[in-house]
Amino acid sequence: MLRSDSEHPLSGRQTDNADTILQAGGHLLRLIDDILDLAQIEAGKAAIHPEPQDPTAAIRNCAVIAQNLAAQKGLEFFDRTKGWTLPVLNIDETRFRQALLNFLSNAVKYNRDGGMVTLAVEETRDGMLRLSVADSGIGIAEKKQKQIFTPFSRLGLENSDITGTGIGLSITRELVQAMAGRIGFDSRPDVGSTFWMEFPIVSGKAVPATGGDADTEASVAISGHTVLCVEDNPSSLKLLKAIIDRIPNTTMISAHTGELGVDLTEIHRPDVVLMDINLPGINGLEALARLKNSPMTRDIPVIALTARASARDIRQGLDKGFSHYLTKPINVTEVTEAISSLFQPDPFRGEKTTGPGAASL
Repeated sequence: MLRSDSEHPLSGRQTDNADTILQAGGHLLRLIDDILDLAQIEAGKAAIHPEPQDPTAAIRNCAVIAQNLAAQKGLEFFDRTKGWTLPVLNIDETRFRQALLNFLSNAVKYNRDGGMVTLAVEETRDGMLRLSVADSGIGIAEKKQKQIFTPFSRLGLENSDITGTGIGLSITRELVQAMAGRIGFDSRPDVGSTFWMEFPIVSGKAVPATGGDADTEASVAISGHTVLCVEDNPSSLKLLKAIIDRIPNTTMISAHTGELGVDLTEIHRPDVVLMDINLPGINGLEALARLKNSPMTRDIPVIALTARASARDIRQGLDKGFSHYLTKPINVTEVTEAISSLFQPDPFRGEKTTGPGAASL
């Protein structure tokens, strides 16, 4: 919040210090998360629950995130999966997105200035769906390619200004293989790299797009929105108020219990509800159930914002009806984008309406 406060901008030195705090904190959080994740996977205790499903929504979600990451670094992003009709795969959606996002974020991170990233899909001859991520980076020297999936190996970039834990690709390989998939890469020094993952097709075929891009991401500024935050932690509420104040023409109301949150939703009919799960009285899941069971509130989208961050918690929350499932510590960009994605214009009256929202972040 200090770094992005346009009304009270930091000095150059303060900005550098704030950036250092953000980078170091983010690096430590990723390192801890990755180590815990890898330890669970290697011990066979990771929660992975493959089931037959269409991967299109998960791929779309990853592509939007990658496009934003690429834009921040001045890279071109080409999504060659738009408009494709995809077959059913036996995957765990959360883990599938985790694996694909790791490929995409690496392609952005290890690219060259002014480079490009391409996401593509194809059906292989032996009945697999292949997703590939190509970059125009520096490539990987042949003598180092055998180390690419080795934990903590950063291939000589340990002392570079590119942050990383060296665990991500190891985790990705374990996740893909746990879903009966295959993983691999091709790389040429000074040309770039292509990382790919393949999953067995359960039913259907991969049918290429027939026209131009099937969908375009657009942000629309809507006036007069209300967001209800159901949160019992004063510090979190203060941060959420600062975030929501920066969304144009949007106001926030709050409730500190699930019961009050349900009552205020029925009274104010907000555009979006942000719901913690660990609440005094009824918890967030029970409050969500009450909102979904009421004709007055069932169509109002509810975003989970909680410290319950396990794959099982996320799956349970989305299955019960949360539009998005965001985890703490609070990520300013994720919260802003999740709220904004649920504001949709009414094409007939030009007034605000609330829509179903995008795939969960």
